[in-house]
Amino acid sequence: PPEPAASEIICAAAFLAFLEEGCEIAILECGESRADPTGIIDSPLVSVICGNSFTEDQLRTCTGIIRRGTREVVTSAPAGEAYSAILASCVRTGSRLTVPAKAELSITSISLTSQTFEYRGKTYTIPTSSEYQLTNALVAIETVYALRRTGVSLHGEDVSKGLAVARVPLKFEVFSVTPTIIFDCPKSDSDIFAFADSLKKAKSFIGNKIIFVAPFSEKYSIKNDLIDMGFDVKNEFYPSKPSEIKALSKRALTMSQDETMIVLGNISFVGSIKYQIHKAMALN
Repeated sequence: PPEPAASEIICAAAFLAFLEEGCEIAILECGESRADPTGIIDSPLVSVICGNSFTEDQLRTCTGIIRRGTREVVTSAPAGEAYSAILASCVRTGSRLTVPAKAELSITSISLTSQTFEYRGKTYTIPTSSEYQLTNALVAIETVYALRRTGVSLHGEDVSKGLAVARVPLKFEVFSVTPTIIFDCPKSDSDIFAFADSLKKAKSFIGNKIIFVAPFSEKYSIKNDLIDMGFDVKNEFYPSKPSEIKALSKRALTMSQDETMIVLGNISFVGSIKYQIHKAMALN
C-alpha cells in the first residue's frame, strides 16, 4: 500500500492525542481539497462554513463536509451562488441550516481594539473592531447554539469569556495604538473588502495620514479605497530587503499622532515586519 502523506500522519497523530486526552468535542479545520485527511470523519455533529466569497474548489470542499448524518450546518455565506449550493447540500442530507441573524445584532460600543454588542438578548465583547471578526463571532455563537441542540452542554458564561480573549494574529491586528500600526494578511479580494470595511468602521480612532506598506509584487486596490474614505496616503513603502525592513521599523518609532501605518501582505512578509517593529520598540 502507498505510504501515508505527511498531512495524513499529522491528522492521525491529532486524533490519537484527542483520544488520549479524553477529548469530548474535537474541532477540525478542513483544507481546500477533497483529499484532505479530515474527510475521514463520517458525519460531524455540526459543520461550520465561514467566509463571504468562495472559489469553485473552496465551495466544492465546503459542501463536501455536509454529509448525511450531519445534524446542523452554520454558515456566514451571503445570499448568492455559495449560499444556494450550501442550502442544496443541506436539503440533500437532511441537515438544518443556520445563518447569523444580523437583525438581532446591535453594536453598543466600539473602540479601535474592541467592540461590545448585543445578540439574541445577550451581551458580548470581542478584542477587535474588525467587521469580519464580528461576523465570525456570530458564527461561533450560532455554532454553540447548534451544538446545544445536539445535546452538548456549553455554558453561556464560558462562551462570553472565550470571545473576550479570542484573537486572530495578523487579521486586522492593531499591533500598537500609539503610534497606530495595523497588520493584515488578505488572501483574496473579499479579504481586502473586509479590511476596508473594518478600517472605515475604525476611521474616527486612527490618524488620517496613512503610511502604506506592502510587498512590491502586490498591487492592492485598498490604496484607492483609502483615498475614497478621505485618508491621506502620505508615504508608501515596498521593502524587499532586511535593511529596508529595519529602516521601516525605525520609521515606526518617529510616527506622529495623526499618522497610521498599515502593513498588508502574506504571513511571511507581515510577520517579519511585525518582528522588526516589536524589536525596535523594545530597544527604544
